[in-house]
Amino acid sequence: MSLSVVPRPASPAEVRPLPEGPLHFVGIGGAGQSAIAYVLAQRGRKITGSDSGISGAAKARLESVGCQIFTTHAAENLAPDTAALIATDAVNEQNPEVAAALARNLPVFRRPEALANLINSAKTAICVAGTHGKTTTTGMIASILIHAGLNPTVLIGGDLPLIHGNSLNGDPDLVVAEACEAYGGLDCLSPTIAVITNCEPDHLDFHGSEENFYKAFERFVSHSEMLLACGEDDGARNLAKKQQLAVGDRFDQRIRLCGVTNSTIKLQVPGHHNSLNAALAYGVAELLSVSKQNIAIGLESFTGTGRRFERLGEVGGIAVVDDYAHHPTEIRATLQAARQAFPNRRIVAIYQPHLPSRTRDFLDGFADALSGADTLYLTDIYLAREPEQPGLIETLAEKINAISPDSSLATPSSRDEGAKGAEGKPSQRQGDGRREIAHLIKDRHALPATLQRELKPGDVALFMGAGNIREQAEKYLNLLQSRSDFVAERP
Repeated sequence: MSLSVVPRPASPAEVRPLPEGPLHFVGIGGAGQSAIAYVLAQRGRKITGSDSGISGAAKARLESVGCQIFTTHAAENLAPDTAALIATDAVNEQNPEVAAALARNLPVFRRPEALANLINSAKTAICVAGTHGKTTTTGMIASILIHAGLNPTVLIGGDLPLIHGNSLNGDPDLVVAEACEAYGGLDCLSPTIAVITNCEPDHLDFHGSEENFYKAFERFVSHSEMLLACGEDDGARNLAKKQQLAVGDRFDQRIRLCGVTNSTIKLQVPGHHNSLNAALAYGVAELLSVSKQNIAIGLESFTGTGRRFERLGEVGGIAVVDDYAHHPTEIRATLQAARQAFPNRRIVAIYQPHLPSRTRDFLDGFADALSGADTLYLTDIYLAREPEQPGLIETLAEKINAISPDSSLATPSSRDEGAKGAEGKPSQRQGDGRREIAHLIKDRHALPATLQRELKPGDVALFMGAGNIREQAEKYLNLLQSRSDFVAERP
């Protein structure tokens, strides 16, 4: 599903300016769309938008700055004076509002092109790109700049508590934004500072090949004045080399490789990956001449962003955590962070795969990463814009169980006889001391009740996925809180 009739800019030079007048957003509840709409509304633009799945919180936040929100899609949602339509790539020209705009010869913009209108005109624009860690790193940079009193405009892919949402309208000449590699979004952007957290193939449903994926990042870096890249990531280092900015083992002033160094800064977010994210944020702040004191304050006060190792609560000794991880590398990092944050506790992972194509393309990687949990519940794939591919989730469960760890290495609680395998049946211990860890619960709505029966005090329920698995995490937490023999504890 895509907007095949809408041009996709091949470079920042091809980005069209947004026309004056009211703007209508299709899919306004999405993280990217809502951030742009909020900032534009704060700057005096009349904004309308539609989204059948918008959350109550997102709707209320947009309405608080004057946006008019529709929860159904219909041609009449476009006002007579609408000047342009901005559409998410999750819809196509069959959407009634897109069809109406095309029939009226209104300009139709993709979300990345609208974002570029806020970034490319700024005197200083910091764009954070990479396969993983974009949201957290953007949040860290924003936290530093806000605490330094620099009043940045912020557009981020998750809620940042410091700004009470996913966007902040600040100085239009100082912009910090998350930049996604999907749907040609990087081709639109020309930032002052490009930050590359890592570079590992993803979104192959769009890019078509790993080669095309890497070329998208190469073009993005070539459009940027400066580059900060993670020195511990092969893909990020290769980007620097491809730009021919390296001379031996030294780099000129336009590029810096950042890595974790000994520091007195104490992060509140766990995991080595977050130390790498912080190193990049530190590097950006140094380029902007922020004092070390303000850098430390900004990083030490950063508690994370929505759906990035977000601790929803702990009840009766069971911790509930929600995370956006939906790629094998992200899952490994999230499980490592969980073990760091909750040492000597059983990590029960609940994973909702995102997109059949991604699940298929990285099937072995997912199996290997997910086998790192003590116990795992798999629910059916979140389809988003793709058709179902029958049998994928069953194959994933089989691969995980084939890798499942030696029971001698498992935590005491993970060796309980009550553990169950695929489709809720008792695990079958294998003759070599291995056991099945995957529980296949295809109906995600059955997860809260299942977890309430199976989990015990001391367990950590780690929900992961980029779809709607958060809803089940919240329902499970509510079930725990409703039990009269449990006393709720603050997260």
